[in-house]
Amino acid sequence: MGILKRIARSLFGSSPSSGRKTARAAVKSRKKAVKKMKPSPKTRKTPGKKIAARKSRKKTITAKAKKTAKAKTARSRKPAKVAKKAKGAASQKQPAMVKEALAILPVGKVTHYFPHVCAAVIRISQGTIRQGEVLSFRGHTTNFKQAADSMQIDRQPIRIARTGDEIGIRVRSRVRAGDLVYKV
Repeated sequence: MGILKRIARSLFGSSPSSGRKTARAAVKSRKKAVKKMKPSPKTRKTPGKKIAARKSRKKTITAKAKKTAKAKTARSRKPAKVAKKAKGAASQKQPAMVKEALAILPVGKVTHYFPHVCAAVIRISQGTIRQGEVLSFRGHTTNFKQAADSMQIDRQPIRIARTGDEIGIRVRSRVRAGDLVYKV
């Protein structure tokens, strides 16, 4: 449970119970912030030295920012070449943890079943399905695994189905609309 709290804090800031303020406290903090942003009357009357000092500080800050940006891009170029080489080798095999995580999420959902040809229409919600991959069909009364041997879109055979496609697959058992499809 602690991991989930840490993830929530990193995504959304502090936890809601610790960050709550009353409405009056929130209004007071906004007023203080506005007062800090407004220039005092003295700076309006004598703008000479103070404005010049601000401009010179801005120039030095931007010069430093440009130098650090150049250094970062120079550093990021070198590992990118190495990453391309490693990416080719890593894309061939997925770690076991990644496969397990992807097996939990459904790839698609059955939208229709044609009993006379034993075919199911599947809308792919995420990922891809390749010909020959093992799919698991799970539903209220459905629970079986089978390889995706015959896949079609508009009666044309395909090898890869991507997110958003509605494909027809031959199934060995009856499936129902609403059954979820998982990769195994």
